Amino acid sequence: MGQNRLLQFTQIEAHSNQALVGLPTRSDPIRSDPTHPTTTSRPDQVVFLLRLPTCGREEKVESTRCTARSLELEEREIWPPMARPRAPLLRRMLLLCAVAASCSYYLLVLHAQASVPPRYDGFAYGDAATAAWKDTILVEAFLDPLCPDSRDAWAPLRLAVDRYAPRVSLIVHPFPLPYHTNSFLACRALYIANKLNSSSTYPLLELFFKNQGKFYNAATSSLSSTVISGEMSKLAARVVGNSVSEFQSGFSDIRTDLAARVSFKYGCTRGVAGAPFFFVNGFLQPGGGSPIDYSTWISILDPLAGQHGDRLEMFTSIDEGRC
Repeated sequence: MGQNRLLQFTQIEAHSNQALVGLPTRSDPIRSDPTHPTTTSRPDQVVFLLRLPTCGREEKVESTRCTARSLELEEREIWPPMARPRAPLLRRMLLLCAVAASCSYYLLVLHAQASVPPRYDGFAYGDAATAAWKDTILVEAFLDPLCPDSRDAWAPLRLAVDRYAPRVSLIVHPFPLPYHTNSFLACRALYIANKLNSSSTYPLLELFFKNQGKFYNAATSSLSSTVISGEMSKLAARVVGNSVSEFQSGFSDIRTDLAARVSFKYGCTRGVAGAPFFFVNGFLQPGGGSPIDYSTWISILDPLAGQHGDRLEMFTSIDEGRC
């Protein structure tokens, strides 16, 4: 043949590792380009690239005689199979990138949308509630009213705070865990109780701890949120002093919903990822998500309480270079 020809096929079918090539319908002249993958320096040679998607390799077929009626393959060179792309690994990398991007976007949106509440989040505990926090050791606890670990953590924490009062202040931040279906309603109930009778907030929290089983996921799987809030209202009426209907009307107040959301968002901004989580003077305590026993609380608070009245000596020590 006097010039290179590019043959177009009417049919290419791939069956596992074989390809069926139909007769060419027409031929078009192309320029001779040594760098073109389908051209060659030999004028009587046509090069075909056959892609076999089922086996992931390319075949280079060379022929020195080619007519419109017949196609004879005189020489065949099979290129080395290309390495298969590692689809599972690629998918994992893409998934990891997507998760990282989603987390970054979530944090940005969280910081942008978490508006500053009119007052500091949480419920102050005991007589130290009226004391200036800067003059006390501040313990912050993020608790879920329906979390067993939060329930187990409450008693030793309360005893330790009572032991060192008024030198120690405690603030509990409601933190509804998403996998406890009714925790958000329980946190709203705490805000309703705090609004109707602020002295009933912690007694209601302890009632939730004692009656958690009634509001677990399995126990309430067939109940509507209205029925569940009604049961919570009956429970709260024991300590709040208001009627059940008056308490339940608080679930229709959008302010209790927003307050519970603020508590959850505030916990997220502090890096809280479970319950219970504890901070002492703003510093996260180890073992987040697990209860802290009484002896551990004593070991944490006792050194701080002992130095609490000796600020002058402490700063003098820092000035002397023992920092």
